[in-house]
Amino acid sequence: MKSDTELPIARSDSSTESAPTKEMCISRTPCGWAIYNRTNRYIEYFMKNRCECEGEKKCLRDDDDISIAAYVYRCKIEEPFVPEDTS
Repeated sequence: MKSDTELPIARSDSSTESAPTKEMCISRTPCGWAIYNRTNRYIEYFMKNRCECEGEKKCLRDDDDISIAAYVYRCKIEEPFVPEDTS
């Protein structure tokens, strides 16, 4: 399985725009979708939204929308990993 950094990214052609303004993803607006194969759920490509995450927020996986076969990504503050105490 490929990691998110190796996935092809689908984007709209913005070369015709002279000075694109940064649109921030607000509330629960998705910042992207990882489209997966319905049979094996392997991610085929990542489709980024036009909006961007602001500040310390990152575009992180938040939900699974099986109706469109995609993991939904939203802007969230990344929580540090804390390993469980096994003692």
